[in-house]
Amino acid sequence: METSDIISLASLLVAIGSGIHSWCNGKKLKKQQIQINEYTLSQNRRNEEKEKQALICANAFRTGNNGWRMRVFNNGEGTARNIRIVSDDIDKEKSGVTLRKESDSYPLLNKGGHFDIVMTLYKGHIKSPIVKFIWDDDFGYGRERTQALDLTF
Repeated sequence: METSDIISLASLLVAIGSGIHSWCNGKKLKKQQIQINEYTLSQNRRNEEKEKQALICANAFRTGNNGWRMRVFNNGEGTARNIRIVSDDIDKEKSGVTLRKESDSYPLLNKGGHFDIVMTLYKGHIKSPIVKFIWDDDFGYGRERTQALDLTF
């Protein structure tokens, strides 16, 4: 066997080894790319869902003339419609808390928007009434969130 044959055989082996190595790396890269694509698609789906969702919250605050208000606001990305406020602790005889609402539901609340409801507190009122908000948005109907209001300050 001549030197040129040895060199060609060595070159052939290096080429075959490089080809196998390249094929294995390509296979790994394809798997990683598939995982990245799946993650990106799921992230995009979550973002689209989040853009449709409203999140209704409230807090209570004291006004300058010893009155109280409940501020209802939309912390979500979507628009809330048909917002209803339900509570076993408010507007009951012994709760000591009443709301002055003009209607049973509020038609629309955009992202970052709010509205105030006048509250009347009587002596011995509940300090942390539980309030449930029910609303509709582009994500679904009858969505709910329950929270406690702080009426102690």
